[in-house]
Amino acid sequence: MKRPERLSNQSLDARILSNTWRDVSDYLSDVRLGLKNQKSALVPILRRLLVSVLSQFTTLSRISARPAEYARMASARGIRSQPFVIRVGLIPLASFFIALGVAAQLTAGLGIGPGDMIVSGISMRSGWSFGTSALMMSGTLALVATLMGRAPRIGTLANVAMIGPLIDLLLPHLQFEGGVLARALHFSFGLWAIGIGIGCLMHARLGIGTHEALSLAISDHTGIPPKKVRLYQEIAWIVMGLSLGSQFGIGTFAVALFIGPAISAGARSVGRVLMALSSAIEAPEVAAHVGSVGY
Repeated sequence: MKRPERLSNQSLDARILSNTWRDVSDYLSDVRLGLKNQKSALVPILRRLLVSVLSQFTTLSRISARPAEYARMASARGIRSQPFVIRVGLIPLASFFIALGVAAQLTAGLGIGPGDMIVSGISMRSGWSFGTSALMMSGTLALVATLMGRAPRIGTLANVAMIGPLIDLLLPHLQFEGGVLARALHFSFGLWAIGIGIGCLMHARLGIGTHEALSLAISDHTGIPPKKVRLYQEIAWIVMGLSLGSQFGIGTFAVALFIGPAISAGARSVGRVLMALSSAIEAPEVAAHVGSVGY
């Protein structure tokens, strides 16, 4: 019988070794080609990674640019008109809870929000405390917003003056060592505290944060929607914070994804407490004004 031409005269072992060596040679050639083009290959990978990271902060920009929307989410059962004395009293309470939340997130070691990243970077480079850096940063943003036509109200100025020193006061008392789960719980507590603090600010209606004021001022002058301005602003804080060696981690994404629900829950909780307090002292309750929350 005639042997088929497509079959080799080599033994089976020889054919296997030959094919294996050919595969190895092809693989090494691919590796050399990959190393030669390594720089060009990394560009699209880094581009996709950057787009993926920045897309996570779209939620944060929408939340920060539209505080009134979250005030409405709290419903008429939460945000109601309060006497001026109570509104003023909510300002230091808000500053305390926000400072408590920021300090908890810093000590958790899982990453911090974009606004805190730039403050942390300034602190690391300048040698100032985190609270002093926060005071300088907030004061600068308030000044720029004022020059652009968004003068801060009393609540904004009070927060600028109080939050920084309160952070420095609380940081030594929140230091701890623990596993990932303990740190995650510690970070979650900080997120809850910030939600309560911003809820107090919503009910006080005496000013907004300096970051929000700056984004609104830029929007006024450029015509760019506030949510886009806020997104660009957050990206700038992240880039500058990373360049200064600031914290960055899973906590940074957690802030972007969960700060909105935390604010909404905080506003509802503060509203229930205020309503209970009003009922206890038999104070007259004014009609809900959720649709026109002022700052």
